[in-house]
Amino acid sequence: MSEEKPNHSGHVLRVGVLDNDALVLLMIRRLFAQQQGVKLIWLTKDPVGAIQLCLDPRSRPDVILVDMALDGMTGLDVCRQLSGFRIKIRCIGMTSYSVDAYARAAKEAGMAYVVQKEDFPHLIRIVLESPHMREESDVKAANAINGTLGTVSRPQTLSGREREVLKLYSQGRETKEIMEEMNVSKSTLWSYEQRALEKLRAKNRAEGIAICVRLHLFD
Repeated sequence: MSEEKPNHSGHVLRVGVLDNDALVLLMIRRLFAQQQGVKLIWLTKDPVGAIQLCLDPRSRPDVILVDMALDGMTGLDVCRQLSGFRIKIRCIGMTSYSVDAYARAAKEAGMAYVVQKEDFPHLIRIVLESPHMREESDVKAANAINGTLGTVSRPQTLSGREREVLKLYSQGRETKEIMEEMNVSKSTLWSYEQRALEKLRAKNRAEGIAICVRLHLFD
């Protein structure tokens, strides 16, 4: 998992992730890898396994990120079970749908926040700021941190090559590998990527990939 890099206070926040989407797990792993003050201790697709990891003090995270829709049970079910054991873990729900739709049920289940699943930069911010927020904060407080969550408007259509570049990067491929697979020069590859980001109105590659995931452009 990720290397321990203490924040300015010297504390390292331990994070576990439960999601049944392998691509989301990969993106979260990559985004947290260089994040100061956070140690990603485990990622899993298994809800029962995640609960067991949380119960074991050796693998217990400070924060667990949990998808609201899982195989066999929901993120709310996982959070309810963890709350029943009265162990101190901040549970943060992730969803591709409306945050407000889950607000009441999430609060009743003991979930601290619900955030937009593919909005990775804001998700990281929620995780980093969660230990400093009041326990009684309403789930909707995440909106104030995230800014306007809203839905992503449909972008201009990506060409096959533009989409292929981002998809290969999302799989963890290196630039040189992608150049060889697509049989293009580095400048041509850069051009495809920049055109894709411009059409998606994304600030960087990570945000562009996140938008593609949300809109199922890689399916």
